[in-house]
Amino acid sequence: MLYVFCGRKRRNGMGKHPEQHDDEFYFTNIEPHQFQGIEWKTKRLGNVAYNLIGKAMPAKWGCKPVFVKNEEVQAFGIDPASITLKINWKADNQHI
Repeated sequence: MLYVFCGRKRRNGMGKHPEQHDDEFYFTNIEPHQFQGIEWKTKRLGNVAYNLIGKAMPAKWGCKPVFVKNEEVQAFGIDPASITLKINWKADNQHI
């Protein structure tokens, strides 16, 4: 299964996810039953998922944010600060 990075910046400029710790990367939004399928060792499930424009998604949708420690992401060869919404938007649209 492909998981798309959500990154640090949101379209409305809200900055990082409100639940994101300073040493974490906002990885993606998922349904909680998918959490065990994410292979990052430092993954953490949050409480409130946000959409691409920075609005909280309805709880009835069942989505939760996932965060991963920056250190693990960097060890994989990815610079979390270099991931942008533009990259994510392109990746998301390829799977519609």
